[in-house]
Amino acid sequence: MLVLVAVLVAGSLAVLFAGSTVVGPQGDRSTGSVTSRSSSPAPNGDPPRDPLTWPFTRDSIWNLPIGADAVYVPAHIQQATAAGMTADVDVLILTPSAPDTPVYYNGDAWDKVPGRCDVQGSVLFSAPIPTDFVVPGNGGGNPHGTTPNYATAILAANGHTLYQGQPFARCSAGGNATIMWSQSSEDLYGTGFSGAHGGSMLSSIGGTIRLGELAPGGAIRHAMKLNMDSVNFYNGSGGYRWPATTADSGYKGFYNGSIPAVRMGSLLALPKATDVDNMSLETEPAKILARAFQDYGAYIADTAGWSVYGIDTEYSPSGDVLVEFQNDWGFPLWEDSKDTPWARDMDRIFGNLSVVDNWDLTTWLTVSASNGALGTGLGRPRVPWAPDLGPIPPDITPPVSIDTLSGSPGLEGWYVSPVKVKVTASDIGGSGVNVTHVRWDGGTWEDYTAPIHISGDGSHTFEYYATDFAGNNETIHSVPFMIDTVRPVSTVRVDGTPGPGGYLSPAIVTLTATDATSGVGSIRYRIDDGAFWTYSAPFRIAGAGNHRLEYFATDQAGNEEVLHTIVIPVSGGWGHPPPIVLFHASGTPGENGWYISTVDVSLTPSSSNGSTPSIAYRVDDGPWVLYSGSFQVPQGRHLISFQASDSDGFLGSMQSIPLDIDFTPPKVVKATAIGDVVGPDATVSWTGTDQVSGLAGYQVSVDGRPY
Repeated sequence: MLVLVAVLVAGSLAVLFAGSTVVGPQGDRSTGSVTSRSSSPAPNGDPPRDPLTWPFTRDSIWNLPIGADAVYVPAHIQQATAAGMTADVDVLILTPSAPDTPVYYNGDAWDKVPGRCDVQGSVLFSAPIPTDFVVPGNGGGNPHGTTPNYATAILAANGHTLYQGQPFARCSAGGNATIMWSQSSEDLYGTGFSGAHGGSMLSSIGGTIRLGELAPGGAIRHAMKLNMDSVNFYNGSGGYRWPATTADSGYKGFYNGSIPAVRMGSLLALPKATDVDNMSLETEPAKILARAFQDYGAYIADTAGWSVYGIDTEYSPSGDVLVEFQNDWGFPLWEDSKDTPWARDMDRIFGNLSVVDNWDLTTWLTVSASNGALGTGLGRPRVPWAPDLGPIPPDITPPVSIDTLSGSPGLEGWYVSPVKVKVTASDIGGSGVNVTHVRWDGGTWEDYTAPIHISGDGSHTFEYYATDFAGNNETIHSVPFMIDTVRPVSTVRVDGTPGPGGYLSPAIVTLTATDATSGVGSIRYRIDDGAFWTYSAPFRIAGAGNHRLEYFATDQAGNEEVLHTIVIPVSGGWGHPPPIVLFHASGTPGENGWYISTVDVSLTPSSSNGSTPSIAYRVDDGPWVLYSGSFQVPQGRHLISFQASDSDGFLGSMQSIPLDIDFTPPKVVKATAIGDVVGPDATVSWTGTDQVSGLAGYQVSVDGRPY
């Protein structure tokens, strides 16, 4: 209802102001008219705009001129003391036909110098970037500062989508491109509110001073962005105001301003009562800047972190505004000195700025619907609205959708629970995703509205594709997966010669198992709480006594059966001593029973029946493994457990041998005077650390004498 009311009210205002007189960019007076926001000619008769150099819709906050009814509140910006003027450089890469380039995660941000050049994570997105375009990383050689913010906008190949993030780097031609975070929610042909200026989340490209604008004969025909000292910012009301959606993290600790209207996102402007021609400005670029401050204003987008003024300027494959400015005017835009004409002009401009205080989302909706009749803060716009954009390129790119399967994963790609399938679709062609179609197991296609839950043991196939509003269909994706939620079933059969109270030694044990879906993976068993063995063929249990047999089956999907237990009584009969195992550890011995190198363990079995027994072993609480040769044990305190079994069914005793390994030297942490020249009676102290065996002591040498 809010939007509808705004449209109705603004429609009346549009009729009221149609044909009224507005002030042109240079103070001339011309007759305005009302047009729709289509691709028809704009009120001032200009040809359609090129979105690459003048982006976003006519009613974007970046393109709206200030209105006659704007309410101004003096900002009382504190005079900068650290520099005459600075720039917050925005990286703009608007080359949709350039090679598609992956952009990787790098978290160096503003904390590491040098930094930002290395790949530290996965690809965040891919976008067209010219191979020879270089954006330096952190460091003293960066012409834009040691740790520039580098809010970045990269235009996708579709000519619509903007990838925005911060801070961007590509430290060498053809090298890896990196960024810490990114978003892609804005369209070059949209309103362009949001972006990657971390202090405000305002646009990375909207409000940026472009090449040719702050040049001889140039004009800035849009709102700008400011990077300013936080001593000016009020820390109430969350520290920000619309159109910003955030303030700096921890802002309450360093936003120290006293003017409630001055917050992150505030629109600063020279009031309409200010006579720009009589501000005693000494430089021509300052006059261009002052006119833009009066006609459009500038939004506070970021915190400078020091006592400076800063405006946002373009650095792109087409050039650098800072270089252009120096070449055109013969002095730097980024001026360290406070005692130059340009620096004095900046004091004059920033010292006279006020906040356009009657500017919020509701007011913007009214202005937007006026179609050129109203300006920022209401009332007749100081200058005509921007021309319309040229024809919007058609969307010929299909949408892209991806699936996410979730459930309890088993083995070999199986799930051991029902599976939830989530589909996420996006459209980089510009028209947007209309619908995503799904079906499974050859069923009927249906519209995707929520995650799909699929159950039932066996093999399944999930298919999906997305359609955008332009009618482009994505290629069908087909995702096979398998579900097995039922455990296998195992049984035991004991054969042998009956004897008093059981079987005459030995008893023969046969284990079998079945599984309905994925198939039997293995059967594991153990005798008398010994090692777990993997069943491969019938085996013997020998030696008089009541022997406890435990066994269970696991299927190919990883479902484990509940452990079965039976007691097999064996009596009398033949016998011989159980098999034995010799344990040998090979490594470099240290002190106190420790090894100071990796250790190879070998196990040598023997049996009095002349056969070679089998050995099962494990390290610590790991799985039981059939011994096939020596194995290496890593650093740490370990327990090696093992047991032998011979062909007659006799089990050796379970053995467990500790093995302590530490091959990492301890470290001395310097505290005071280690390695330094000290005077008589000086105190020298230190501490040390060791991560494995612990510290045994320290050895000290003074003046080269023995430790």
